[in-house]
This record gives sequence, C-alpha cells and structure tokens, in this order.
Amino acid sequence: MSLSGAKQHEERSAPSREEPRSSPDHFEDEDGSSFIALHGATVLLVEDDALNREALELVFAYYGAHVISVDSASAALEQYERAAPAILVSDIVLPDGDGYALLRTIRACDRDLDHRLPAIAISGSLGVDANARAYAAGFDVFLAKPVNTSVLLLAMQQLMERTGD
Repeated sequence: MSLSGAKQHEERSAPSREEPRSSPDHFEDEDGSSFIALHGATVLLVEDDALNREALELVFAYYGAHVISVDSASAALEQYERAAPAILVSDIVLPDGDGYALLRTIRACDRDLDHRLPAIAISGSLGVDANARAYAAGFDVFLAKPVNTSVLLLAMQQLMERTGD
C-alpha cells in the first residue's frame, strides 16, 4: 500500500515543561475538565488546513504525544505503514480524497494485522449525513469544527484506554 509522491510530514514531540499543571500523569484544562496525558502515544494527524494542523500539533505535543502530521490521505497512508500510530485524528475533506476512504483503506489493513486503530473524524461539514457517514466508514468518534480540544483529548484518552495503547 506504499504510495509515492506523498507530501512531507512534520513530527513534533512534547515540549519540555518545568512544572506539570496537576501531576505527571494527570492534567486539568482551563475549563476544569481533566484527562490523562497522552504519554508518548503516536498520533497520526491528517488535516489539510495549515493553521488547524499546527494548532492540533501543539496541543497533542503539549500533552505528551508524538505527533505525525500530514496534509493528505496519501501521506497519511504512507505514515500509517511506517509509524504504527496509536490513534488517528483525521479531517474528512482532504485535497486528494476524503477521510472516509482513508479510514476504509486503513480498516482493510487493520483486518490483515488483527489490530483496530482508534479513529476520530473532525469536520466542518455538519449534519446527520456527515456524522452517519463517519461512523459507517469506521470512525469511532465524530467531532465538528471548531473542535473543543478538551473533548477531543478526552475522546482520544478513552479510545486508547479501550484498545490498550
């Protein structure tokens, strides 16, 4: 499934923090919601909008994730093969396809590997159809943009705990 011509990706690790906000394993957001840090989990982020991608990269890295960030479905498939991510966070509308097709391809690989990658869809497309299509494609969670990062981080934590990553 290796694809040539994939766009470059960026990787970010957690920036160093002098003092944790609560404890090394537990963080509390500005609105009081709490969640466990991402503890070096590899997050495959697929977002074609540069500002949204960079903002999410920074949030994920801050909470301890190793972030592999790409802007297309083809680059995501290439990185999926290389990196064995713990979770996928993907936009639905992408320049070379859509997140639905991307996840269907990943799910076919999951069957071959006897592993199911947790997946979160993020999209500016709202409505019952977008939500239903995301779940039909195999996404575990669908979140509308603008994404509430506390909700996203909590969903990521719950999905990774469920799969043991």
